[in-house]
Amino acid sequence: MKKGEQNISGGLLFNNEYSAEPFILERVNKSSKLGKHSYQIIDFLPSIQLLEEHKKKLAFQSYLLYFYLGFMPTTCKLINIKQEVIEFNPVNEFEGVRKIINEIKKLEYTKTIPSAYINQHCKICRWKDKCLNECIKKKDLSLLFGISNVTRRILIESKINNINDMANLDNNQIKLMKDKGVRNVPFLIKQAYSYITKTPERIMYPNFPTRYPALYFDIEGQIDLNFQYLFGVYNEETIEYLPFWADEITNEKDAFFAFLKYLSKIKKYTLFHYGSYEKTAIRDLCFKYNISKKIEQSVLNSMVDIYSALKKCAAIPVPSYSLKDIAQFLGYMWHDKEALGANSIIWHNQWMKTNNLQCKERLKTYNKNDCEATAFVKNWLEESV
Repeated sequence: MKKGEQNISGGLLFNNEYSAEPFILERVNKSSKLGKHSYQIIDFLPSIQLLEEHKKKLAFQSYLLYFYLGFMPTTCKLINIKQEVIEFNPVNEFEGVRKIINEIKKLEYTKTIPSAYINQHCKICRWKDKCLNECIKKKDLSLLFGISNVTRRILIESKINNINDMANLDNNQIKLMKDKGVRNVPFLIKQAYSYITKTPERIMYPNFPTRYPALYFDIEGQIDLNFQYLFGVYNEETIEYLPFWADEITNEKDAFFAFLKYLSKIKKYTLFHYGSYEKTAIRDLCFKYNISKKIEQSVLNSMVDIYSALKKCAAIPVPSYSLKDIAQFLGYMWHDKEALGANSIIWHNQWMKTNNLQCKERLKTYNKNDCEATAFVKNWLEESV
């Protein structure tokens, strides 16, 4: 921090009582005890909306930055699952953080162990494995994908305390849950049963287009820079992976146009992807580079979101329907054990600083595995028909 590094990852903030590990500290041009610069926090938001728990976390980490900067930062940045950047002022949340700290002190004094449950920030929590194991052991309702804290509380208040209870709801209980506002009861029952049997439960059958060849598509980008640096395509017909790579921001247009040219040569195809990010990015890039509406619609109309299809078609015994969690459960393994969306940003930052070819190849391999995993999940859906 004293040296003024632009981005710092893997650091530890601490004072005499507390510590925290912010994902990334970003340098800003504001004087502090460090010199003519200071830092703010960049974090990942495993949802679309900024929830209270995320606000408290950022307020706590920003509070610890106070001891390094001489003041508490008034801005943080979060990147949500759509890879949109959200800015947030952590100062207003600190009073709530004080209350949490006092509760923690009470727990330390009484030696009371808080109850473990799964929620949206588990992906970035150091205790995720411990909590997950405890929840699996007690068959906690929070393991069910898409269940909110409100729904979980309604179920527990209705004497539905665990996954076994959920899987065995009778018609009267189902009606009661719907009357209380729980809308996705049939899915939750299916998923609860899948946990008991440890096998996926069929809900409905997929209806994928029959346009060939099948292409599997994944984009890697730097959201803060509005920079899509890798357009990866796996062609199932030719069994080849093609990475359209941009070394720098100024090369983004060339990489995107090379990708579009590849598609134009194939003409008829289906472009499978996982999640909404790819479709949003295509729209943004077509606008950015003044692509004709005809070409834009041709690409967008060919795109099929496997994530959306999966949620409708199958209940799988995993708490998250992320590509990594789903594909790994079904049997696909990434080549790199550190393959995570958060790590890809660190690798690309290293590439931009050093032009280290090892970082570039690591990102290509990660992207290739994402494309292959998307194909793996799609084919599993079809084979299980």
